[in-house]
Amino acid sequence: MGVEKRVVAKTDVAGGSRVSTVFLGVDHRHFGGGPPLLFETMIFGGPLDLSCWRYASWDDAEVGHAMAVKACLRRRPSSRARSANSIRDRAAHGEKK
Repeated sequence: MGVEKRVVAKTDVAGGSRVSTVFLGVDHRHFGGGPPLLFETMIFGGPLDLSCWRYASWDDAEVGHAMAVKACLRRRPSSRARSANSIRDRAAHGEKK
């Protein structure tokens, strides 16, 4: 299976997060019973960096991806917080407002 066919979805979220959902091709259910966990959603960057969820079906993976994107949107810093961080970062580097 080609790499592009393994990708369920990829979404770049404002604030620097990327959500990636892929078909793993190998069962990642290491403990307990149940269907094989063949799909995975991971978040890279932002406050939820390296959060991970696994699913048994493509449909569940699509739903999980959408939920992860929504979680990133809820957790991203507000514009006010970004502005305060920007001012603080510039001050730390000796820059004026």
